[in-house]
Amino acid sequence: MSTAELKFNLHSLIDGINDSKTLKTIYTLLSKEVDPSSNEAEKIESIKRGLAQIKKGQTLKHKEVKKIYQKWL
Repeated sequence: MSTAELKFNLHSLIDGINDSKTLKTIYTLLSKEVDPSSNEAEKIESIKRGLAQIKKGQTLKHKEVKKIYQKWL
């Protein structure tokens, strides 16, 4: 499938979506693809926050995390 065909098909699919939540999800995904630098900055900031939490001792053992999220495992 060519790039032009892909774009046409995507436009057609998006035009058929009436659910606001789905459209917002697609928009967020595509926005990050168009401007990956903003996503990169978010990742770096998230890593910095995590490292700061580790230095403060704000961590959990693996067993504790598994217990908290057991219902999703």
